[in-house]
Amino acid sequence: MKPTGIRAIKVLNSLARPTIAVRVKTSMCEGWGSAPSGTSKSSFEAVEFIQNADLSIELFNNYAKKLIDFNFQNFDDFEEVEKIINVGNAGGSAVIALEYAMLNALAQERKRPLWKVLNPNAKAFPRILANVVGGGQHATNSIDIQEILVAPKAKSISEAVFTASEIYHKIRFELAKKDKHFLSGRTAEGAWTTSLPDETALEIVDRIAGRHKSEIGIDMAATSLFVRGKYLWRNFSRQQKGIHADEKKHIELMEQISNRFHLFYIEDPLHQDSYKAFSDFNKASNKYSRKLVCGDDLISTNLSRLKVAVEQNSINAVIIKPNQIGSLFKAKQVLDYAKKKDIIPVLSHRSGETNDSILAQLAFGWQAPFVKFGLAGGERTAKLNELIKIEQNL
Repeated sequence: MKPTGIRAIKVLNSLARPTIAVRVKTSMCEGWGSAPSGTSKSSFEAVEFIQNADLSIELFNNYAKKLIDFNFQNFDDFEEVEKIINVGNAGGSAVIALEYAMLNALAQERKRPLWKVLNPNAKAFPRILANVVGGGQHATNSIDIQEILVAPKAKSISEAVFTASEIYHKIRFELAKKDKHFLSGRTAEGAWTTSLPDETALEIVDRIAGRHKSEIGIDMAATSLFVRGKYLWRNFSRQQKGIHADEKKHIELMEQISNRFHLFYIEDPLHQDSYKAFSDFNKASNKYSRKLVCGDDLISTNLSRLKVAVEQNSINAVIIKPNQIGSLFKAKQVLDYAKKKDIIPVLSHRSGETNDSILAQLAFGWQAPFVKFGLAGGERTAKLNELIKIEQNL
């Protein structure tokens, strides 16, 4: 595939904020790609824009001229592409949008699904992590836990998606009964918000998920709770409000939550610099049963940070967000290294998403064991529906 034209434009993401979309034209077809944006961000993330979306687009469109007639034949060619356009000269959003567009154009030119271009031997579908109740930085006046997640044990991706959907709507019904302030509010990722304590929200999700053969997990995004050396909980339970926990007490609290609600997945239980505390929690959590202790802010889809975490046994799962590192090539390196070291990769959306469904193609092509795409909102369902379409077309 040789591009005959490449152009970036400004579009809106699901938070009504500017982001970048890129069109790649060839003599036979065209491909589009668009970049998401996070709300709860690690300080180690790649720069999204050079000052702002407008300047990034201007810079990108100048550099893009150098890619006209570039002979793009496979994924590894992105290593050469990024020598021309990269985070440093155009920002991570422009790079990710470009790489999505180039892959989509390549798949169209070859008249094959993208996943098959990446990996014709792909067979296994990922398990979904569906965000059903949330708070943290994704909402106001809701729980401190950023995401309460359900993961149905299903025989097919279709069954998993519709089971999660049923759980989601039953949770809304239960919240409406128990929360006198409930107005069907939702987080930036479409999860329900509630004024109930975190403990009560977990009880509701645990009870309903259990009836539908689904496991539950949480994303604490604990960096957002960490203030002047303490983890601050506003409304943990009816008995415990305004908790100011030091590291030891917070780990104990996380262990209690994990054990009481049989969590199988705990993401970012501690702040983004605490490799040692992650290690202590990982060891304690996996003493009697297998639980996934997942690093997001801790790793930031950065290979060097993942290597430190592996050395210190800080995690046994890792979030992969391509725009977090501003490079699909580097994101794939992180995913491959994680698999090599028996760390479970979880391919994830962002809070400020677009309707681009390419993450589903990447998840299946890369054989990611888990995906976290959200559940409600067109930008979320686009990715889940894409997985269903892949399943139906096999």
